[in-house]
Amino acid sequence: RFRLTPMPKRFDVDARAHEGFQEAAEGLWERLEPNLFGGSSAAMGKKIIFTGHSLGAGTSEIVALHAATASASGTTISDVTTFGGPCIGDATYASYVNDDALASTDIKHIVHSADPILANNGPLWEKLGFERSGSTLQCDPFEPRVWGSNVNQDRARNIVPWNILDHCKYLGVFVGPRLVR
Repeated sequence: RFRLTPMPKRFDVDARAHEGFQEAAEGLWERLEPNLFGGSSAAMGKKIIFTGHSLGAGTSEIVALHAATASASGTTISDVTTFGGPCIGDATYASYVNDDALASTDIKHIVHSADPILANNGPLWEKLGFERSGSTLQCDPFEPRVWGSNVNQDRARNIVPWNILDHCKYLGVFVGPRLVR
């Protein structure tokens, strides 16, 4: 279900974000909040880091918003780091995340050009006015290297995107050897 819907009123912002990620984050937050802030001081004075990959990346960013707006005194959301995550909201959403709710949080989105999900959806996100919060780090899909903006990435367009395997799993498609009897 791809629908941009208004953020819940508790965030006090006129922004829109992907409905599916909002629903997933709400469900996860309902389970996580009591463990972080409910009746104990477990999170008091602690730094909390949120991370996720692919679908979990979009969910983790919105869960971080929940935590930031509900956090106990002395608790900070220090980092949100995503891997292969989608754009999840409009320009107002990105501005709210960057300049308000998570302004003091280091938000990094680590992506690479061989990711077929991001490559196929990128033009649609751009057409619909989606913007990423935080900063985006482009990495080499097969080497432990993060590219700067001045590096020619044409060679990465022609390599096999091995990360398609985990995306196929999310989509319910089995890719791999099969036992035949």
